[in-house]
Amino acid sequence: MNWKGYLLLFSLALITIIAFIVFQSAPGYMDAEYYYAMGLRIARDQTFSEPFAWNFLNGYKGLPQPGFGFWMPLPAFIAGLSMILSNGFEFSNARIGFILIAAIIPLLTAEIAFKISGKKRVGLIAGLFCVFPGFYAPFLTTTDSFGLMMLFGGMYFVIARQNYGKWKYFLLGLLTGLMHLTRADGFIWLVPAILIAVDDRKAALKRIMTLIFGYLSVMIPWFIRNWFVLGSLLPAGNARMFWIRSYNDLFLYHADLLTFTSWFDQGVRSILYSISKAFLSNLQTAIF
Repeated sequence: MNWKGYLLLFSLALITIIAFIVFQSAPGYMDAEYYYAMGLRIARDQTFSEPFAWNFLNGYKGLPQPGFGFWMPLPAFIAGLSMILSNGFEFSNARIGFILIAAIIPLLTAEIAFKISGKKRVGLIAGLFCVFPGFYAPFLTTTDSFGLMMLFGGMYFVIARQNYGKWKYFLLGLLTGLMHLTRADGFIWLVPAILIAVDDRKAALKRIMTLIFGYLSVMIPWFIRNWFVLGSLLPAGNARMFWIRSYNDLFLYHADLLTFTSWFDQGVRSILYSISKAFLSNLQTAIF
């Protein structure tokens, strides 16, 4: 792929996105509304606090309460920065950064396809498919984590296939940190990175240490903030998500009742049914 191909993909993606956002006048659902609201708090009020509560997983003690006790902060940072740089506080200002990210994703898709196939035509076709994201279109153009995870994930796979020496593992750790700062489950990308690092047993320990250093270079400032504000490195609400039995448990007022015991008490049959249902749903998505 040359710069002309990448410019073509970026231009087509931008045109497609702009045509779509005409019909999207609001964030549209809870996650995106939260990130827009918190981006607004950062840009306009210079604070991380929340003047509202939408669940009680972190132990509700009154308003305002510390922000990001459930969601991770990076999408809100992007929304806030977009509003600051564009000098406006409307939803249209907040999503500027997300629109640019969405327009970059076809370029990464083309690069990954080209690296795998070795054929420019295959890379271009893959990029063109990504220009029209179908199901993901409304999620990529709003204030949410979808585009960020695609961006960091795409960069992760590009770097994983390259030989950058020690920088490779630092960058994989850095990207894992950014994915964790985007989503609470982003840290799981440390696992494949470690598997890549131990490919050479002689250098495995050094590679893993470099990987962790890259991850912590992103996450340590956030861990420190959480420690002083929330009293723990990660919000308690993240851990309680393991014991949720149904969606309604997100709004359980006495969140401390969500424990392993309460989860197990629903019965083995219910547990196996939920796990199998989630597995089949994810499998269908992957195949599609």
